[in-house]
Amino acid sequence: MIGDQNDITNRIYRWLPSRWFPTGPGTLVYAVVSGLAGGLAAVYALIAYAGMQIRIATATDGFLDLISGDYFGDTLPRNQGELDSVFSARIRREIMRERDTRRAIDRIIFDTTGNHPTIIEPNRTSDIGCWRQGFAWGTGNYGSRGLPFQLFVTTPRENPNPFPIMMGWRATLGAYRGPYAAYALPSIFPPPQPPDAAIIAAIEKVRAAGITAWLSLTDLKVPEIPVQTIPDGALALNQPTQSGFNTTMGMN
Repeated sequence: MIGDQNDITNRIYRWLPSRWFPTGPGTLVYAVVSGLAGGLAAVYALIAYAGMQIRIATATDGFLDLISGDYFGDTLPRNQGELDSVFSARIRREIMRERDTRRAIDRIIFDTTGNHPTIIEPNRTSDIGCWRQGFAWGTGNYGSRGLPFQLFVTTPRENPNPFPIMMGWRATLGAYRGPYAAYALPSIFPPPQPPDAAIIAAIEKVRAAGITAWLSLTDLKVPEIPVQTIPDGALALNQPTQSGFNTTMGMN
């Protein structure tokens, strides 16, 4: 490999008269040459490492944290256990992020929560419709010319209790053969979501000055799944809803 100890050792030997000095390992000359090559290889590796840190695309380790601090202060820290490649991609995405537009709000909420929000501008006919064009009582959104430069954003957040009627272990209603006994598979639970403050901070990063954004956070719906039965028929789970299970079948 270019720049390692063996490579530099061979390069030094090229400058030595082959008839004067032995070239094989185990000789005093080889010990001196390989020792010098080890130090030079470390310098070469340090130069290559330093060269990587002067570009965001190739920076690694703590230099990525320094780059994040230079550009964003303390607003874009490395997440716990986050890999360099993932953190680098986040930094570059934030540097090139679109701002001050409706699409910018949609995109940053999607990047933060994994869900596209519902955005309604009461002064935009594409959102609220108009007479004789895309409007119906009870199905559209009310608009107003008295609310310029404002928008209403609705996005889901993590539901702290997706199955409120399911009892935990040692609960009286969750006993075997009881009416509220069931196993909840990991696939049922919604993915973890960032805290409310993180969503608000994300919108503030891209919201244009002078624009008022009204935010409504709704509990993340539990994904619908079909009835699942253990092969021996000992347990059955029904479809969950946003508030939990409609009914829960007990143990047989």
